[in-house]
Amino acid sequence: MTCRRIINEVYNKFMRLTLKETHKTIHISYSLDGDYNSYEINLDCIEESCPQILYAWLLISTKKVLDKLPFDKIEFDVQKSLCINYDGVIRTYASELMGTNDFLQNNSNLKDIAKKWKNPLFIRIRDHRYEAFYNWLKDEIPSIDYLYQEIDFDPVTREWGEERETIKPHQLTKRICDHKIGSILTINSFFLMYFAGASNINMCALLTFMGVDMVMINNDPAELTLYGIYVRGQYHQKIRFSTMSILGRKWDDQFKQPVSYITSPHDYRLNHQPQIQEDYKVIVISNSRWEGVQAWKEPIKILLENMENPLSELPLWYMATHKLLENSDLTCVNKGRLMTSIHTLFYNAAQWMKYKIIENIKTSRVIEVYGDVGWRNICDKYYKGCLTAEQVDEAYENNNVLILLLNFGFTYLDHSGPMYDMIAKKTYWINVPPIVKTKELSGLENIEYTSYDRLNILIDDVRPYMKKSMESIDKLHSLYHSNTSNLVNQIKRRAWNCQDDDEFENSLVEHRMDMNSLLDSYIDKNEPCLRILAEQVCKFLERGKAFSF
Repeated sequence: MTCRRIINEVYNKFMRLTLKETHKTIHISYSLDGDYNSYEINLDCIEESCPQILYAWLLISTKKVLDKLPFDKIEFDVQKSLCINYDGVIRTYASELMGTNDFLQNNSNLKDIAKKWKNPLFIRIRDHRYEAFYNWLKDEIPSIDYLYQEIDFDPVTREWGEERETIKPHQLTKRICDHKIGSILTINSFFLMYFAGASNINMCALLTFMGVDMVMINNDPAELTLYGIYVRGQYHQKIRFSTMSILGRKWDDQFKQPVSYITSPHDYRLNHQPQIQEDYKVIVISNSRWEGVQAWKEPIKILLENMENPLSELPLWYMATHKLLENSDLTCVNKGRLMTSIHTLFYNAAQWMKYKIIENIKTSRVIEVYGDVGWRNICDKYYKGCLTAEQVDEAYENNNVLILLLNFGFTYLDHSGPMYDMIAKKTYWINVPPIVKTKELSGLENIEYTSYDRLNILIDDVRPYMKKSMESIDKLHSLYHSNTSNLVNQIKRRAWNCQDDDEFENSLVEHRMDMNSLLDSYIDKNEPCLRILAEQVCKFLERGKAFSF
């Protein structure tokens, strides 16, 4: 075997990693603490999708090595063919491995320095829900520190700008030491990825070395990208929370990840009954994502024309098709690609349904739509511009406003962000129904619309229906509050995975059982149609390449 050898000499131990290709499979192997470790990945998973999978897989496969850094000498033997085909990815991984090793050796005084420290550091993003959650944390933990992870994104144009500069390694370690930080809390993995890209240092390895707990709240489905599943595993630590109790469970189980499923973090401490005036107006606060949806018009049309009632059936179709794909005999490549495509179709079809809902409003009440400029193409007469985070809060707290939600969710414990705003802010709202809801939340059907006639009835006078739903709203608020209070206490005590919230967990289990039962029934009745429809859509998405599953 012809190899390129990357060597790093630093500490008091030796580590050799071997990366080679045999029979369309990539293998990595190494010995650690007397145990031989070997991992493999099908080459097709990388060749037919994207090289980021290889980078993530390398980090997952060598997590044991990263946790043991630094070593006196590291040899990384790479087969020549892999160097030729994946030179950029392998260099990136090797630079991160060696860079982390160097940094830890040069800062050996940091070893286990934070093991007994209690203070948390919250890596904040400029999102009003997490700002509210931070306020709750700050009240309970006055010593909490924070950093902003700046993400250059324009909510009006829906465009990303340049990646913002992140904190440097020496700045981070100084911050940890100065504030006696024992845990770092992040939302998703943006901060960790930016940090590694800018510094060639693996943050998880650095924090493990220092004795700092890495606590990640996962708030994105893995299906967003072809390599999303691997990113989940790449940055996984023993302490992790996820709001993805429906879509995420399959992948968490696959990586044997001990995940605590939670509601979306927010400040749920507000405790009063919502009020609304007789002459209320109706407000929509949502983005149209118009430009992105246009490329999906044809498959959206195919999809929605085959549904009896998209208002209630769209998320059910998605979850049923997702389950068929999960259990199919497709290769991991095709399965991953189609799951991403089906998810993107579901997402864009949900945007399309927003347009249809607004187009079917018939009322004498004042209607105002806020969000990105794409709404001008749909409802120019209603469109009033984009609101700041402060203005959004003001709208939610206005007792002369009914919030019209356009959000498709799976359950009330696994929903889109605006649902959590409604419960946290104690406002008046209506929405399409989720796939399932338990008996204790059944009263919410009074403020759900499954037809445009029902939509307009609720818009014209929501008050009697809101009154009927109040017991279930209070119950949902109780579930959100108790679960988030438990999370706050874990962060405060630096005591993780303490299951002090049986109420939320029991409801989660009941929802999951109801979901599985409904999906099985729906698939039994509609499987041939589901398969034909999915294959039609996939054929369009794959430019004529059909897949049977």
